[in-house]
Amino acid sequence: MIGFAVKVLIADTLAPVVEAAFELPQPSFVDAWLGNICFAFQIFFDFAGYSAMAIGLGRMLGFKYPENFRDPYLALTIQDFWRRWHISLSSWLRDYLYISLGGNRYGDVRTYTNLFLTMAIGGLWHGASWSFLLWGVIHGVALAIARFWSQRSLWWPSVLSYPLTLLTVLFAWTPFRATSWDGTLVMLSGQIGLNGFGISDQMTLVLRPLLLVWMAIAAAIVFWPAVKARFFPRFESSGEWWEALWPITLFLYAIAVMMGHQTVPFLYFQF
Repeated sequence: MIGFAVKVLIADTLAPVVEAAFELPQPSFVDAWLGNICFAFQIFFDFAGYSAMAIGLGRMLGFKYPENFRDPYLALTIQDFWRRWHISLSSWLRDYLYISLGGNRYGDVRTYTNLFLTMAIGGLWHGASWSFLLWGVIHGVALAIARFWSQRSLWWPSVLSYPLTLLTVLFAWTPFRATSWDGTLVMLSGQIGLNGFGISDQMTLVLRPLLLVWMAIAAAIVFWPAVKARFFPRFESSGEWWEALWPITLFLYAIAVMMGHQTVPFLYFQF
């Protein structure tokens, strides 16, 4: 129920903003980053919702599937991100590509090369295009740099670790969503401010009040584990029956929303 609700209420609600941003011929700084951040939320809640539905249905049939997402946008390093994001895919890439290529058994240069090749191939697994390859290359290079940095025990301000990791992930989502080389360049030019900074009329039209509410809810869900650990460490579910009322309510509301709007297919159905 929770997986279905976040897919319909959050991922599908943010889809029009993402589509509008990535269709702009010259997106501004605000347009590009708004579309990029909304896509980061969309793909997370779409695929995490899909995974949660599979896990829940499996549990109903007596199968216990492992978690596929563990708060990936709270990762402090790029290695940590891949321990939390799409765990079934990252585990497969590690076991059948990285280790098969030699892993870290043949020296540093070979290790960095294997990391690069593993993620580049992982990008091409999503589709045979330069944009998917670029997504994989960005992650491969980031993983290699992070490994080099940690092995050399080079100093780095810990306060910068999280924002740099998140910024790398967000930049990498741009070619992943653009799905073309030209579209990627257009969005990247907007993200670095080459097309101005103000929000465009097209983006203003799609930013309905309800959409802004769901964007805030999406951010609250993503960052709640960190807030809980920092300010409410003793807060735990009591397991009472009434705690099931909120997912049931959201589930019924999501059904009503879905019946009144055109459905958006799961993003990962295209891969």
